[in-house]
Amino acid sequence: MDVRNLRSPLGCAAVLIGMAGLAYACGPDRFRGASSCAPPALEFHVGFSTRQTGGCAGVYGYLGLVKLKTGRVLTAEVPGARPAGPLPESSAPAVVSVVSRSSNGHTEKLKAVAEGAADLIVRTPICHEEDFVTTPSPRFVGSKAVSGPCRVLRIEVTGG
Repeated sequence: MDVRNLRSPLGCAAVLIGMAGLAYACGPDRFRGASSCAPPALEFHVGFSTRQTGGCAGVYGYLGLVKLKTGRVLTAEVPGARPAGPLPESSAPAVVSVVSRSSNGHTEKLKAVAEGAADLIVRTPICHEEDFVTTPSPRFVGSKAVSGPCRVLRIEVTGG
C-alpha cells in the first residue's frame, strides 16, 4: 500500500471502508457457525451435513443441537492444512464417546452409545462468554489466559 494515498481524503475513506468491511465480516454476529473471514478451525460431519466453527479470529461458537440414534457416528475434523487444534471432548462419555483419533491430531470419530444428552466441548480461552460450560469468559491467572471448556455442539441421543 502506498502511504501517500492515505494523505488524501479519498485514500483515507477507502482504508476506513476496508477496515469497516473486515470488522463487519468478523463482528460478533458472524461468529455463530461458519465464517466468511477465515477458514473454520473445526468441522463436524454428521451424515451428509457439515457444521463449522472457529473461523473469525479463531473464536469457537456454539453450533446448536444435533439428534442422533444410538450407534451413529460423527466426525470432528481440523480442516485443510491448518495446524492441529483442539479436538472436542464429550461432557458425557457414557452417552457420546470418542472411538478413534487420527495420529496427526486432525480427526476424531465420536459415537452415540446410549440414550441421553452430551455437549461436545473444546478447551480454549477463545470462546463466547455464554458458551463457556463452567467458567465465565476467559479467566486470567497473572497475564496468562486459562483455557475453559467451550460448548460447541449439543448431541441428543435417542434409541436405535
